[in-house]
Amino acid sequence: MTLHMTAGQISTLRGCATWVIRSVAVILVAVGAYLMLKRLAFGVGVWDFETALQVWQGIGEEQSFYRGIALVLTGLLLGLFSRRIAAWVIAMPPTGCPQCGYAVAPPTGRTAPPRCPECGLPLED
Repeated sequence: MTLHMTAGQISTLRGCATWVIRSVAVILVAVGAYLMLKRLAFGVGVWDFETALQVWQGIGEEQSFYRGIALVLTGLLLGLFSRRIAAWVIAMPPTGCPQCGYAVAPPTGRTAPPRCPECGLPLED
């Protein structure tokens, strides 16, 4: 199946994907920070951080500090590499026209926007 998209449309789609990836990264960092700070606040309350990290506080709560670290690290990595991930997921056609794949030569000093000689798709927005 061939997607009929111009380079500008692919760039816009990559921008939207980057925005979504960064939004997920912010959510992961926020939830991870909450889990870590909750445990640290409990340690301040009992004045014993070692015990605070080992005390069982309910179902699924025994490792919340370490889950928080994992979420924060994952969120930071997603945020740092969001553009590369979006470019990897939404790839440009390897060569030629995005619509038909025809090998198009680079434009040569024309005033009109270049078009694919095979299908007529405008190659620049």
